[in-house]
Amino acid sequence: MEKEDHRKALEKIAANPEQFGLKNEGIKQIRIEEKLFFEENILIEPDIVFEYHNGEIHIVEYKDNGQHYKKARQQLVRSAAWIGRYRKDISLRDIYTHIILGSNPGFKEI
Repeated sequence: MEKEDHRKALEKIAANPEQFGLKNEGIKQIRIEEKLFFEENILIEPDIVFEYHNGEIHIVEYKDNGQHYKKARQQLVRSAAWIGRYRKDISLRDIYTHIILGSNPGFKEI
């Protein structure tokens, strides 16, 4: 998948979270491909981070097919660990992770 196609898919998910099993109400901020740093180096770049007014964080990794599922899971774990460490205002129990595949029916409904 080309980077441009990947970005378009992320924008569809961000614009229609309810189509992919995420809450649409109470969103405080949506960040797409935000770089998370450790010391001056990029540590991880989660595809989408939804931050809600109730303090929840939902981290999304998108894969166009079922390949690289293990890599997506590792990216989510690292992203959640970074947020848990550096965002003192977020409780670890309020961090949720999601993998969305290109075969998800939500894409057909948009």
